[in-house]
Amino acid sequence: MYNLGFAWFTVSAILLSTVWSTGSSGALELVILRMVQAVGGALLMANSAAIITDAFRPSSSASPSDEQVVGIVGSFLGILVAGCSPGGMALVFLANVPVGVFGRSGPSSS
Repeated sequence: MYNLGFAWFTVSAILLSTVWSTGSSGALELVILRMVQAVGGALLMANSAAIITDAFRPSSSASPSDEQVVGIVGSFLGILVAGCSPGGMALVFLANVPVGVFGRSGPSSS
């Protein structure tokens, strides 16, 4: 499910960067594709908390709350970067692609 979330989120980011319509039809396409991307994001967030909880025991310095704080900060910074991006919104969506590719191709547990 976690890898499926990475793939879903990454493919959705690519599709979001290719929206060519403008005006209200472009906005509708972006909203619909963001809802599709949210499904991948939900798979990532729900499963990553479970993986971190399983991987790090209570005596460890990492905890699920650390992961949630990083996620919230990333969401906030994403809004700032999108607003200041000179390349337009397409580049902001494409910034997710390397993260999705490298995150999905990382070491796997058997």
